[in-house]
Amino acid sequence: MSLKETVSRNIRRIRKSKDLSQDAVARTAGWETSFVNRLERNPQNLSLTTIEMVASALNVHPAELFADDAMCFDCSASIEEFDRALGMLGALRKHARILTHDDLKKIK
Repeated sequence: MSLKETVSRNIRRIRKSKDLSQDAVARTAGWETSFVNRLERNPQNLSLTTIEMVASALNVHPAELFADDAMCFDCSASIEEFDRALGMLGALRKHARILTHDDLKKIK
């Protein structure tokens, strides 16, 4: 699959995964709906400006548009998972400090 085809496929995949219509994406980007349709169905040479605009309309990082099937990722889910993991580590660190402090009291 060519890079142009990958980008077109990802635009459609991401849009559908976010339950957005072509019209909604077009309105957000300031385009005609037919342009979004062409982006998804007719791979073409896109400018970096267009890549940035479609990524913004889809609320994703532009790199997500270039990911092949083996590399597909959802930045927002990753950020949420990272934040949750940080929260859990913070809670564990708090408990670890208490346990360490209690253990030190027992030793004295």
